[in-house]
Amino acid sequence: MDMLTFTVELDGITALNEVALLDAIWVHTRPADRVEHIRVRAGPSRISVALFLIATDAHDMNELTDRIRQRIKQLPTFPN
Repeated sequence: MDMLTFTVELDGITALNEVALLDAIWVHTRPADRVEHIRVRAGPSRISVALFLIATDAHDMNELTDRIRQRIKQLPTFPN
């Protein structure tokens, strides 16, 4: 299992519910993403996400993470 972290910037949003964010991210993961665990920390105008994935190599891990990051940015909770 590998861990990768990233931050999503959210301009103009000051309060976020970490539990709701975590639930929303889980709902938008797919079995093909091979996610084992997710951690979310919310702060003013940003969220930090740690993904624990089953990846075959670093390239695979980065591709999986990029797909999940794009889905998170598309969630209706966040402005485009």
